[in-house]
Amino acid sequence: MELDLPSSPILVRLFAESPLLCSVPLVCTTLLSLWYAWSSSQWKPIFIAVAGLLATAFIVTVTTINVSPGEHAAQIVRDLARFAETADVVRLDKLFAPDARLHYGSLESASDDIQSILRNSQWLEQIHQIEANTIVSLDFATVDRECGIVILGCRTTVDSNSQMIPTRWWIRVRLTPENSWRIDRIVWTELFLHPPVRGVISHRP
Repeated sequence: MELDLPSSPILVRLFAESPLLCSVPLVCTTLLSLWYAWSSSQWKPIFIAVAGLLATAFIVTVTTINVSPGEHAAQIVRDLARFAETADVVRLDKLFAPDARLHYGSLESASDDIQSILRNSQWLEQIHQIEANTIVSLDFATVDRECGIVILGCRTTVDSNSQMIPTRWWIRVRLTPENSWRIDRIVWTELFLHPPVRGVISHRP
């Protein structure tokens, strides 16, 4: 399975994730119509401008109300980075589905149970004390009504090493039957620009 970011459906992009694709042309049309009405002393372009303003207002309203699965996924991942930085294992645990898995390099690789990592070893609090966790890139897309994909790039500093550690992650977020968004798959795709190996997180005895 490819780990590239998919393209969101066109209507999702237009009316949720990328409203500028519609609103910018409408605003430009409105401004041109107003300029033409002023320069030519005609009234008809003013009606076009008003229609453009109303359409732009409609798009902004729909965008504000409608949150796409991709946007839900992006917010979950932002929370993930924030809670990891503060070592808040309790809140981290609530971000994951019960069957969430962590893969190394690809979805086809061996994986570990994320709940076991958090519960048994407390690796975040006791082993990998994170001092700073900076998001350097976050791209997201909607797969369907119940799934969003995020590709995350981070630079992390831990107390045992002052060097910034660059990582890259592929993260899938799904809507659960309880109507909450949870991470069900993470693929750790890069560590210092190379695929990480299983065991780099010391959660097993």
